[in-house]
Amino acid sequence: MQLHRTTGKPDWLAVPPQSRSVWQRLAVRTHGIATPSNAITLAGFALVLVGLLAVLSRQYLLATVLLTIGRLCDILDGWLAEATGTKSPLGEFLDAAVDKILTILTVAAFFAAHIAPTWVLVALVTPHILIALILFGWRIRKVMFHPSLAGKLSMAGVWLSLLIYALAQVVNLPAAVLTATQVIVIASSAAGLYAATLYARGRD
Repeated sequence: MQLHRTTGKPDWLAVPPQSRSVWQRLAVRTHGIATPSNAITLAGFALVLVGLLAVLSRQYLLATVLLTIGRLCDILDGWLAEATGTKSPLGEFLDAAVDKILTILTVAAFFAAHIAPTWVLVALVTPHILIALILFGWRIRKVMFHPSLAGKLSMAGVWLSLLIYALAQVVNLPAAVLTATQVIVIASSAAGLYAATLYARGRD
């Protein structure tokens, strides 16, 4: 799983100026803003936002497609950052922030549209709100953390669960699938709470 971790400095600083790729040179000129991975991250953010509008409009098929593509961008952005040598603290922060923001917004939209049981939504979002608050507290003290494996696995469980519940609005899924999804919800919540404890103890 791509954790989108950096060494604390942009990749391109380890490369002599004359040896930098076109993407690294563009990143240098824009202070790390214009990179392929950041573009994919923001594209995924936009797609999910449009998907949430479709959720609220009860266009569930369109919503499921947009949410799925938007979250696939979260996998692609880390791969692109690695492949182009443009990983940076800014990109790492943007990726993590987008994950948290979209998770909270999606849970709110699903709650408004009555797409999933309330306990499921609460279980999915609570660990990540807690993680965000803990990391914000550390950031005030100028202490930075990388995404943790437990946190990433939890986030993957969150989105897999949400997408299954969205799909359930389009097709009749077997009861066994929804039961399995609830197991994923519980596992995701447990992994998220574990990640929160690691961050609270100053570990990632």
